[in-house]
Amino acid sequence: MTMFKTAVIQINAQDSKEKNLEKISQLVGQAGHQGAKLIALPETFNFRGPAELAIKNAENFDDDITVNLIKNLAKRHQVAILGGSIYARSSANHLPYNYSFFIDDTGTLVGSYKKIHLFDVDIDGKQIRESSKTQSGSSPTLISTRIDGLELQLGLSICYDLRFPELYRLYAEQKAQIIFVPSCFTKQTGMAHWEVLCRARAIENQAFVIAPNQCGKGSETLCYGRSLIVDPWGKIIAEAGEENEEIIYADLDFRLLEQVRQNLPALRHRKI
Repeated sequence: MTMFKTAVIQINAQDSKEKNLEKISQLVGQAGHQGAKLIALPETFNFRGPAELAIKNAENFDDDITVNLIKNLAKRHQVAILGGSIYARSSANHLPYNYSFFIDDTGTLVGSYKKIHLFDVDIDGKQIRESSKTQSGSSPTLISTRIDGLELQLGLSICYDLRFPELYRLYAEQKAQIIFVPSCFTKQTGMAHWEVLCRARAIENQAFVIAPNQCGKGSETLCYGRSLIVDPWGKIIAEAGEENEEIIYADLDFRLLEQVRQNLPALRHRKI
């Protein structure tokens, strides 16, 4: 087996964790019934709200409501799940981390990642300060796991990380075949840069890029939607719409990945 179906779930999460998780449970079940072996969720899929509520709704890293739900869903549907991100408590600082995690098809937590680059920007006269609700992580995370019989290396990142190519080059040097970019990419920046950045990361690292994005307006920010799955040649093989909650599907063909890396060996040709 050199191919399996993956699903990306695009939602418009709000500030009700209970409703968000109920929706995620339904959509994961739907994707599992469609034969997906890997399901990816967007950034802050369980809660999307202002800083004070984000801090209040933070959970424990590996043993709390959301992670345990995703573990149970993965085991029930026998599917691997990328938990795009949640707010996770820190013992060293009152601010939580923006925390992504990967669960295999047995319901086991395989690895996790704390968002390194925080989105502190001024866009169209509006200030967005991610550092007001989370603190920064410091370490990349490459996961080794098996999906549908294939041994794979997976690189984790979150949203604003997409603009920092050195993180993804590190993953490419460690032979990552899939790069995840769960996001709440804003409409303003998404219209300008979302597609080109996702395709660039796929092309330059010769890897699949799986990029689930939020859509619609949360309590603070209008998100761009247009979740993407991009192949190692930079071709978009699945794309969601801009406004609606939906699931997109694509078959990841790892023969194509090997062909791209063999026929255009740019990763081996690097000099610096």
